Amino acid sequence: KPNTLFIDVGANYGTHSIYIANKIKNENGNGKVYSFEIQPKIYNLFLKNIKDNNLESIIIPIFNGLGNDYSIMDLIIPKDYDSHENPGGVSLLNKNHNATDDKIMVSITKLDSLNLDNISVIKIDVEGFERKVIEGLAKTVESFRPMIILEVSKTTRAKFGSKADFESLFPAGYEFYQFSGVTREKDSYKLAKFDYGLH
Repeated sequence: KPNTLFIDVGANYGTHSIYIANKIKNENGNGKVYSFEIQPKIYNLFLKNIKDNNLESIIIPIFNGLGNDYSIMDLIIPKDYDSHENPGGVSLLNKNHNATDDKIMVSITKLDSLNLDNISVIKIDVEGFERKVIEGLAKTVESFRPMIILEVSKTTRAKFGSKADFESLFPAGYEFYQFSGVTREKDSYKLAKFDYGLH
């Protein structure tokens, strides 16, 4: 929607944030992008991407994590992080944590506490921490009923337990779909019936 907010939870280098911000810019809109990222190296590259794309007036980067309460948590960073094929794949969960992995302390807050207004879309990609994020934005979702795009991985499903448990976290009337028939070259995406068992 014009002149509304896009919330990017787990912004990484800013792929989604920059894409949406450019649409806002090209359409001369007054919308904003609030982008949350907690990995220091990735966050600094994200800041550079924002500047290189002249989007400082649209994207609001926030070096903070989102969850269901206020806390300080350990972010697990694999030892081979710098050479990892997916440097966005660090985790706030202690899954597969090795003694050689690094840990840094990060701040977590709730989206509901930020009193943001007029939200159209929320994108969530937080490596299994999705449940906590969704619990912390329940009032926001109830108020604005935004479209929510999130990754449902094996780890995510383990935290929800069941499809019914997953769907119970959303207000009545929400419908669930998955991307299907993706053609990235043509920027084409189709929606299909949501299959909770699929990644």
